[in-house]
Amino acid sequence: MTGFDVPCLSTIYLDKPMRNHTLMQAIARANRVFREKTNGLIVDYIGVFRDLQKALAIYGSNSGGGIKEGETPVKPKSELIRELACAIAETENLCKENGIDISKIIRADALEKIKFITEAVDTLLSKEELKKRYLLLSANVKKLYKAILPDTEAGEYLEIYTVFNIIADRIREESPEVDISEVMGRVKSLLDESIETKGYVIRDPQPYISE
Repeated sequence: MTGFDVPCLSTIYLDKPMRNHTLMQAIARANRVFREKTNGLIVDYIGVFRDLQKALAIYGSNSGGGIKEGETPVKPKSELIRELACAIAETENLCKENGIDISKIIRADALEKIKFITEAVDTLLSKEELKKRYLLLSANVKKLYKAILPDTEAGEYLEIYTVFNIIADRIREESPEVDISEVMGRVKSLLDESIETKGYVIRDPQPYISE
């Protein structure tokens, strides 16, 4: 535990008794956001979480983290799976409202899949707001799907998750983001010149890491 602080850590296995600040610290090891990682997984082998509410009563209310009495920062995985099912239903409904039948794409053979996916991409690209809405919803599905892995229940959603991803990738290929790195570089240079002229010194801010 001591000094073990890597943001890419995704899973913590608890196999010995922990209480109070030690338990809180252990949980915090897996909660740091990193690239596409938005949550961690805590695997409790011996029932450590019986002591979680006691630890929260001591440290949670005074931590400034927004945890209220009776709440917990750790959710059962079944709740995450329900969130995934709802996110998939919402994305599928958006498609259905715009004449895209996702179940038809899943059932189709290889050649038909290509045809139906192309038609779906064309439909979603026809309106900017529709495109943005679809990309937002499908990104949420992807986030939740990855969060429940390697749970075997993920297999139930694999086909529809894959179709959503393929469509989203095709949309991004058809409408690539504008590269503004050159413009941002010029802006930074102008800011640097302005700061140097006025004699200011700006130190790089330290990143805020939520525990």
